[in-house]
Amino acid sequence: MLVSAARPPHPDPLPPWGEREKKPRESPMRLPCHKGEGKRGRGDNAVDELIVTRAIHFAATLTAAGVVFFLLGVAEPAFA
Repeated sequence: MLVSAARPPHPDPLPPWGEREKKPRESPMRLPCHKGEGKRGRGDNAVDELIVTRAIHFAATLTAAGVVFFLLGVAEPAFA
């Protein structure tokens, strides 16, 4: 015969669904324009570095495309 011991009650039981406290959800993305905050936080430096990195990548992509266009569209027909 199985005898099961009664489990002790949970130390912090949740109230029923209708009685739960409703808190507004905060967005995980905190932008200065969201709530009128003009102060810069710790992670804003990473955003600036990302913008610079993307600008350098974009410039390098345009340079590579320009070289290919020049070689195929200008230099090749000129020396053919």
